Amino acid sequence: MEKSNSFLVAAFLLFSNSLPSLASPPNAVVAPVYLDTTKYLYTVSLGSGRDYLLDLGGHSVWSVCRKHRTHVTFPCKSQQCSLAAASSNSGDVSCRGHTCNIRIQNPITGRRAWSELTYTESAFKATNGSRAGKSLTFHNVMSSCAPPHLLMGLPAGSIGCLGLGGSNLDLEFQLTSLAKRFAFCLPLNDSKPGMIFFGGGPYYILPPGLVEATEYQASAPMVRNPARPDDLFLPVKELEIVGYDLGKVSNTSVKGWSRISTQVPYTTLSTPLYKAMLKAFDNITRKIPPAPLVKPFGRCLNVSAFPRGTPPSLWDFLYIGPVVNLKMDGGDVWEFLNADNMKQVSQDVLCLAYLDGGPKPEDDIVIGLYQMKERLMLFDFEAKKIGISATNINYIHAYCGDFLARA
Repeated sequence: MEKSNSFLVAAFLLFSNSLPSLASPPNAVVAPVYLDTTKYLYTVSLGSGRDYLLDLGGHSVWSVCRKHRTHVTFPCKSQQCSLAAASSNSGDVSCRGHTCNIRIQNPITGRRAWSELTYTESAFKATNGSRAGKSLTFHNVMSSCAPPHLLMGLPAGSIGCLGLGGSNLDLEFQLTSLAKRFAFCLPLNDSKPGMIFFGGGPYYILPPGLVEATEYQASAPMVRNPARPDDLFLPVKELEIVGYDLGKVSNTSVKGWSRISTQVPYTTLSTPLYKAMLKAFDNITRKIPPAPLVKPFGRCLNVSAFPRGTPPSLWDFLYIGPVVNLKMDGGDVWEFLNADNMKQVSQDVLCLAYLDGGPKPEDDIVIGLYQMKERLMLFDFEAKKIGISATNINYIHAYCGDFLARA
């Protein structure tokens, strides 16, 4: 929504208290991102014991109220409450017991609850884009204090959700000294954490001395839907499927906009799109024997005859399965190579890592976590663009877990 100048000034004055006292504020800060392998969800660590679910569709930061500890609250007519009301959906801010409350949601279960508006703190490391540096703590980050039952379905150890949907209550807007953008690199497994940057680049997620990651990104306009203001969309118009030895196999029109989700493990397609993909997949993999299905996937292959390294890597399966291109309005193309679209479920079985979203889903395409892994995903709210690494960085022997491990 458009905001008046007076509203922006008020927001800056409120949030500027969260800035650490530094002679030269950093251009960006970074925090670790962990994969929960039991739920295939990602959490962001903002300090010891402060792990939050990564939530692209959220409109605020919230955590459960700590037992036997008091927290700051705000009167209903306070500037903080007015800011929350201007940043939230209609009806999601209320006075309860003379204090300001906002209504928040668990994105996994869909359960909602009222929570008192309060302050929290968040810990990061400053970064020059090449490595993590000095530890920083941002105080007076506006958040809310939620009832414990709202944690149901979240990864073990999580204390709440880190909303990153572009609201003024989201963290990327509260760190007022930094550019209003964030970028994350989600790790393939739980051996090392990936990272999330808040603020401007550069982003040298590849080994130092090589290339800055955004130089090799495909971008697309960030689309907002007034009816669903918390979600982030892409203007995908065609889903193209290409076979390594066949060229273009399928090209299907996409209705409406396509959503990006950090709660969906694998990209889901409407039934017509999914059927078109299965037909193309069967054609592309016609020389590979099928394997019994492994839930929740709709196609699996027996690859026991394929030579591979020890341990197997993406290179071993580079030419198995389809290339998937998301073609945007305006000509931008997001490309997912063969191995990005296949999930190895056992030593000898690969499955197509896309799911059937039903005949009439809310969105024709929901881009899931598996297709975002091991790439730099950039969300720039100033330029209103979303970027994705042109390729999975594992193909050039780099990993999201490398950055925070650098000395």
